[in-house]
Amino acid sequence: MKKNTKIIIGVLVLGVGLIAFLSMCYLMYKKNASLSRQHLVKAERLLYANKTPEAVGELEKALAINPRNDDAEMKLFDIYMKNSEYKQAESMLQSQIKRAPDDFSNYVRRNKLAHVFITTNRITDAKKIYESMLPKYSQGSGVYLGLSTCFEKEGDIAKALEYQEKAITIMRNNPKFTPKAKLKKELQKLVELYSRSGQDDLVNKTNQEIVNIK
Repeated sequence: MKKNTKIIIGVLVLGVGLIAFLSMCYLMYKKNASLSRQHLVKAERLLYANKTPEAVGELEKALAINPRNDDAEMKLFDIYMKNSEYKQAESMLQSQIKRAPDDFSNYVRRNKLAHVFITTNRITDAKKIYESMLPKYSQGSGVYLGLSTCFEKEGDIAKALEYQEKAITIMRNNPKFTPKAKLKKELQKLVELYSRSGQDDLVNKTNQEIVNIK
């Protein structure tokens, strides 16, 4: 048998083996996703019956089987926050960031983690998260709004105002992607910051902008 023929056969065998392996992985993922979904459905029924501890157990099982079960993750986070179980919320988010890396999901998770830190008055930790996100997400308003909140909590109104203005500028420049209710809410916060910094002319101007939003 010629050398080239042996190489071709070897490549084909390797390709077939790789396809079989990938197929097996896919089937396993589908099976795990289905099982995870079953735990989620059971958790929803338990929540409806006001059996929250049991529902938490089912949601934890759902994520253990399939860390990309976004519905289970969201419900579990909401339960933890509602019950002021901030350590559990933080631990779950940190675990999800490591186990199920995904650009969009991790953006959401890191925002939620910063929210946990703000809620528990760990402002420095929240700022670190937002500052680490800023280089990659500087075109959106979310990180600037988060930093504005952090600096406001620390009493640095000048910095809070700086980041709030940056966020508002981005929102004004992207009206298609900015709900009017959201813009109004953030403009109202801008008014508060202007008022606290003694900029009455900008308070009046911004209030008029709010009125003009239909």
